[in-house]
Amino acid sequence: MFQNACAIGESKLTLNRRPQSVVTVTVWPEHSKEAFMIHKDIICHHSLFFANAFNGNFLEGKTQMMNLSDVDSDTFGILVEWFYTQKLDIDPKDCDGNVLFLAKFWMLAQRFVMPGLQNNIMDGLRPLVECTEGEGLKVILY
Repeated sequence: MFQNACAIGESKLTLNRRPQSVVTVTVWPEHSKEAFMIHKDIICHHSLFFANAFNGNFLEGKTQMMNLSDVDSDTFGILVEWFYTQKLDIDPKDCDGNVLFLAKFWMLAQRFVMPGLQNNIMDGLRPLVECTEGEGLKVILY
C-alpha cells in the first residue's frame, strides 16, 4: 500500500524521522565559490567517497566541509539533485549534447564512488546512443 521512495537496494534511508546533520560542499572551478548544504545521510548513503571523507578522521570529517576546486557548480547542482531524486533531468531531443554530458557525469560518479548513479547514467545513455551518428558508442555499450 505504501511505497518507500527512499529505499535504495537493501539499505533503507529514512528522512525527517529525526534531526538531520548537514555537510557543506563548496565548488569553484573558476572565479566564484558556491556552497551546497546537503543532508549528510543522503550524500554519504549514495557516495562511498563522501562517506569516507565526512565520517573519517580527515579534515572534512572534523569540519563537515569539503572544497572541490575542479567541479563546476552547475554539474554539482545536478549531482545534488540526483542525491535527492535519483533522476537525471535531460532534454531527450538533444542526443549529442546529452551523450557528452552523461559521459562526463559518469566520470564524476566514478570519482565519487557512486555505482548507483553510474548505472542510472548507463540506462540513460543506451537510448541516446541509438539516435547518434556513428557506431563507436554503440559498440562500447552493447
